[in-house]
Amino acid sequence: MKAKAKIEKSNKDDSLFGLLSSYKQFNSYVRVFDDEEHDEIILAITSNPKFWKNMPESYLSLKELKRLELGVDKLSIKYVEPSHILKTLGPSLGLKIGTDKLTTDDSLKEKGYYCIKISRKSMPKVIKGVKQLINMSPQKKYEILEKSLFSE
Repeated sequence: MKAKAKIEKSNKDDSLFGLLSSYKQFNSYVRVFDDEEHDEIILAITSNPKFWKNMPESYLSLKELKRLELGVDKLSIKYVEPSHILKTLGPSLGLKIGTDKLTTDDSLKEKGYYCIKISRKSMPKVIKGVKQLINMSPQKKYEILEKSLFSE
């Protein structure tokens, strides 16, 4: 009697999470500050929390909105770097606000963070945009990765 040949199963994961797992080192962290004195909201994003200390003292002295106030479970985005989001969604980071109504502080390459200053009148739009950004589906994350990494 002949011995049956063993069939090796490959552990290749073609699911979306399997494809995203190769980008596990990419993360984005979000903070939202409320500047009541200047009537502004500041949305900041970085790839590593250690870069928060590089932000100007004027930002860090402001009231930071907590995740419960924003209505999200976490303040991070897995598998996507801020540069990928910025390249794909533009300078407003996908917020439904005109670019003439916001001011950007693009210190991503020099200091590791990116900030947007927006009028407090747009607070509901900012909160909604942050929720959409953080709760992005895996398909959307992969689409952002494809557009930013493979369009170079």
